[in-house]
Order: sequence, then C-alpha cells, then structure tokens
Amino acid sequence: WMSPHVLEIRASVYWRASLPSRSGGRGRPSRTRLKVLAHGACGSEALSLVAARLGSGRQHQIRSHCAHRGHATVCDGTYSALATWESDFGWCSQNVLHRYRLSFKDIGGCEHEVLEPATDGITSPLLAVAPKCKFSAAAMRPWLTCTRLHDWKQYKPLSAKRTS
Repeated sequence: WMSPHVLEIRASVYWRASLPSRSGGRGRPSRTRLKVLAHGACGSEALSLVAARLGSGRQHQIRSHCAHRGHATVCDGTYSALATWESDFGWCSQNVLHRYRLSFKDIGGCEHEVLEPATDGITSPLLAVAPKCKFSAAAMRPWLTCTRLHDWKQYKPLSAKRTS
C-alpha cells in the first residue's frame, strides 16, 4: 500500500517525442500532491485509492510520479513492470486513473471548473477491491456509487492509525 504519510512527490519529469515520460534525474521540475484515501486488496494485490493534485502539468505526470515511487497505477502497461501489468490485467482491462476535476483561469483571469462524476472505468475495477478497514470502505463509497466527488480540500487522507 502507499503510505498515508506520502503527501507529495517532487521529481523532475522528462518527456521526449513518443517515449514515455520519466521521473527523477533530468527534466522539468514537477510536483504532485497526494492524499491516500483508502487501502484495499484484490486477491494478493495491495491497492491504494489516491487523490492527486498537480502542481505542474507534465505529460503523464501522475502515472510517471506514482511509478517513480513504486506505486504504478492499476493496469498501466507503460509505467509498470510487465509482471505487474499482467497481474492487473487478470482482473482489470484498462488503466485506472480518473480525472474528476479540472480548474483553470482563462486569459482574463476568470476561473473555470469542470467536474466529471466517477464513471464505469473506475467503478468497475473498484468493485473487485476489498477495503482494508471501515475507513477505507467509507472513502471508497462515493467512487463506487457515482455520487458527486469532492473538492480536494474536502478529502481527508487515511490516517496511519486507521489503516487496520
């Protein structure tokens, strides 16, 4: 599981043409803030539900940063080891990453926000995941029921004290 103490990943991201992005080493400075919301398991695989907030917008930044920390997203054939991808593909047919909120300021300074509820692409794989504890089950519920997802500030990270 990803530790609830991991609050951000700061690693440069390097991207070139059609090659996968690479985190660490050379590249442009990049920051991804994280909130580990839940822990669960699918068979023998330990999984974490994580809310991520970009501090920069590099290509494949979330996927590259998570893989850099040793926690590739589920069924990611580009950023995970082949054995991990094959294991994931046994129960999940697509990469599990859902952008549910996009906000930005336009050239005039007006703020815009687009919200996308949880879709079948994330709810179907989550149905196969058994929550590790009651706190994880509660955090997973909105993602499973396709209810409106929250703003970043409203998400409470899983406490290390509440993971068992």
